[in-house]
Amino acid sequence: MDDREQSRFLVFRVGASDYAIRLEHVSGLADCGPVRKVNGAPPEILGLSEWRGRLLTVLDLPGLLGEPAGPGPRCLIRLSGTMTHTALEVPAPVTFLNVEDRQAESRFKMVDPSELVYLLESEILAGSTATGN
Repeated sequence: MDDREQSRFLVFRVGASDYAIRLEHVSGLADCGPVRKVNGAPPEILGLSEWRGRLLTVLDLPGLLGEPAGPGPRCLIRLSGTMTHTALEVPAPVTFLNVEDRQAESRFKMVDPSELVYLLESEILAGSTATGN
């Protein structure tokens, strides 16, 4: 029996690349419903969506990764922890996978939600200071 520790991931394809996010960063997965645009928001913020009575900020994961969105169905990955108010819109389908961390990192591009949100917040702040706001 193999005693190497495995982790659980959500895996999906964006553009020509396969991406993975650790399941510990995820609090839910759902089909993408209506997203209400927010005037003045950066293009990576698609808008707001309702999830079980809560408003979520929906981020365009392909856009944040610099990848084309591509056609087809979408789903929402609701983030966990301090980011429960945030969801990532990703192309469907999404697959669950158990694999060693080292194998996942060599097979997939890893998505770190806190890093993505930090980069987005930095871009927003840089834009607001550049325009004098």
